[in-house]
Amino acid sequence: GKRVIRVSDDKVVKWGPDVTQEEAENQRIAYELLDSRIVRVPRVYDFFSDEQGRGYIVMELIEGKILDPLEDIVAVEKVAAVLSHFTTLQH
Repeated sequence: GKRVIRVSDDKVVKWGPDVTQEEAENQRIAYELLDSRIVRVPRVYDFFSDEQGRGYIVMELIEGKILDPLEDIVAVEKVAAVLSHFTTLQH
C-alpha cells in the first residue's frame, strides 16, 4: 500500500509501489488549477522512484482533521462546493 511520512514541519513523503509519476503530475496540475480558497491541494516538490519500483512524492504538509459527515453538515456542504468547483475546470 501507500504510506505518508512527515519529514519536516512542512513536508511529507508519500511512498509505495502504487505511487506513480502520473499521480505526482496530476497533483501538480490540480495544485495549479484549483482555487485554494475552495480546496487545498498539497504542492508537489519532487517525485522519484527506487530500484524496487517504489514511487516517492515529496509534498507540502497540509494539516487537517478527519470529518464525520453524519455529524458535520457544514463539512458536507464544503465537499459539495469542492465537487461543484471541479465541474468548472477545463484542461
